[in-house]
Amino acid sequence: MPKILANVKDDICRTTRRMLEENGYGDLNIRAIAGRCGIGMGTIYNYFRSKEEIVAEIVLEDWNLILRRMDQANRQIGEPMKRLSAVFALLQEYISGFHGTWMQMNMADAEKPDQERMRCRRHDYRHQLAERILASAGTEPPVLDAFRADLIARLFLSYSPEPGFHFEKIEPAITGILLVGRTKVQAEKVAEHTG
Repeated sequence: MPKILANVKDDICRTTRRMLEENGYGDLNIRAIAGRCGIGMGTIYNYFRSKEEIVAEIVLEDWNLILRRMDQANRQIGEPMKRLSAVFALLQEYISGFHGTWMQMNMADAEKPDQERMRCRRHDYRHQLAERILASAGTEPPVLDAFRADLIARLFLSYSPEPGFHFEKIEPAITGILLVGRTKVQAEKVAEHTG
């Protein structure tokens, strides 16, 4: 009779997370994960195709948590620039936890056929971040469109991995992006009333 295991997928992810924290991505392999979980390698393959897929699951879990925290900050903080600062800080927190893993995964994935899937996943993360940035900027007056939100998301993603980098350094650039949007909206309103 087969052994009945409860919460195997969760156990695999928890164990892999601990192993990443202890030894990093480079030393991670399915055999070691199975050994630490006390299960056979085949059991892991019932849930995940590769170590990359396990790590992607962990990264996604933490990303979803950070998105929820960004949403909460957007609801609780009143001023748009302070909301944007909070979103940036949360992104930094997330990236600091996974930056080394991301770098190692990206280098390893450059040689793998599913590189396009990783690129799509990064695009999805950037899009989700841009949505939070749109929400942070507020709607009165509407100063951001999807393109400008994506531009700010790219700024955030470029600078957040830098140790010791503070939001205040890019705040003038973000203010400029917001002002361009405000000027555009004001020009459209003037054209509406005069046209």
